Amino acid sequence: MMKKILLIAVLAISLFSSEYKVDKDYSSIKFKANKMLFVGVEGEFSQFSGIIKIDENNKLSNIDGKVSVNSINTEDIDRDEHLKADDYFNIIEFPNILFKSISITENTVKAMVSIKGIKKELTFNISEINVSEKSVSFKLSSIIDRQQFMLNGSKSGLFADNIELTANLIAVKIK
Repeated sequence: MMKKILLIAVLAISLFSSEYKVDKDYSSIKFKANKMLFVGVEGEFSQFSGIIKIDENNKLSNIDGKVSVNSINTEDIDRDEHLKADDYFNIIEFPNILFKSISITENTVKAMVSIKGIKKELTFNISEINVSEKSVSFKLSSIIDRQQFMLNGSKSGLFADNIELTANLIAVKIK
């Protein structure tokens, strides 16, 4: 009996939630790695997808995303190819970065992030949230320790371990 009640509750909640698909043409995922104290290397991922769910109170309730590592761009082809290689992202074996929210509050998103098959729970700051009938937009930001994900290639000693990540996401309603 308890299982039936829980199933009905889940179905009722899902009836009042809305789904939005991330529009990669109007969204961005950018990163910055400090190098030798002063100079930074900046880059972005151009291929990604995601589904955002909004609950009946117009609050973010779930975020699922996938980023194609092959789309990394630092404005240096040789560096990009090196980042795709085995000692960094290893795109042959691990072509995608996966993001799955665990909990969302007004200011933070806790998410399970998988890079190179390594899963870690990370916290992201969330800001600039706008929800309308047709779209949702917000900004996610975090500092990620690249060593947690074994992103420690042959030239990694030149870079700080902490990578600044910023995602500006705009999604359009699909349901």
